[in-house]
Amino acid sequence: PFSMINASVSNNAEEGIAIGPGANVEGIEFINVNANNNGRWNLWLISYLGYAVNDITIENCTFNGSTGAGEGYGLYLYITSSNSELTNLSVVNSEIANNNIGVYLRAGTTMFDLSDNSMHYNNIM
Repeated sequence: PFSMINASVSNNAEEGIAIGPGANVEGIEFINVNANNNGRWNLWLISYLGYAVNDITIENCTFNGSTGAGEGYGLYLYITSSNSELTNLSVVNSEIANNNIGVYLRAGTTMFDLSDNSMHYNNIM
C-alpha cells in the first residue's frame, strides 16, 4: 500500500504527483493533499502492462490550477489496455477547479465513487 497524507505538491513545471506502479497494488490513498498549479497534471495515476491497481482513495484534497499547454489536468486516472485494472476508486470531499480539464477517467468497467466534491471553473469536466 501507498499513502500520501497532509502533503503539498505545487508549482511544478510539469507533473505534480505521478504514479505508475510496475506491479499489482492494493490500497493507494491521498488524504489532505494539495496538488495545485502543476503544468501537465496535478495527480496522474496510471495502470499499465496488465497490472491491477485497486482500492484508491482520494479524500479532502485540492487539485487546482493545472493549465499547461495542451494538457492541464486536475486528475488524470488511466488504464492503457483492457487487461490493466484501475478499480474501487473513491474521490470524495475534494476540490477540482481552474484546470484545463477537471477529471479525465479512462478506467474501463470499474466501481468508482465521485461524490461530495467541488468541481468548478474547469475548461472541460
